[in-house]
Amino acid sequence: MFFSGERLKVARKCTFKTIDNLIKTLESQYNLKINKGMVSRWENGKATPRDETIKILAKCLNVPIDYLTGRDSMANYLIHQRLLNNMTVEQLSQKCEISVETIQYAESDRVPLSLVNLRKIGNVYENVDFVNTILEKGISDMFPSVSPPQNTDMEFEELELDLNDLLDSNYDIVFKNRLLTRTEKEKIKKVIEVLLS
Repeated sequence: MFFSGERLKVARKCTFKTIDNLIKTLESQYNLKINKGMVSRWENGKATPRDETIKILAKCLNVPIDYLTGRDSMANYLIHQRLLNNMTVEQLSQKCEISVETIQYAESDRVPLSLVNLRKIGNVYENVDFVNTILEKGISDMFPSVSPPQNTDMEFEELELDLNDLLDSNYDIVFKNRLLTRTEKEKIKKVIEVLLS
């Protein structure tokens, strides 16, 4: 299994601050005995923990296993940026006025964030290129019927998303912090059809 020492270091610094605090928690809560040098080698890419240890680290650091194994996804990018900015989900939610549930859904690959919410998060991180970076990294993760923009200077409003495709997709869609059911998605399609006819 591949392992990202950089991501371990980022998650550890945000959650425990020091290697010693991580080691104490791993020993007391998970009965895992490791030393400071071992964690340092993992973080610097000089050694890789066993698969079972990676699972324990993920649980201890409250991140998905695939975050620590270096999987490149929209959810893992969002987690990584939040951790780099040393924030919990609750802190990010409060600062950008997006519900905790919406952020958690996005970080678990259940629901893509809207461009409006991505801009809010970018503003909190004081990163003017946040949305562009996300679009370049994988708009197909967010909107399956949209291709990545060829011109990175284009306005976001120029992106086209077929609402019918989105409602037919397997993506979870949230409205006012409530997950829509398949039946509700069908009803929405019918209402839109009536409005547009």
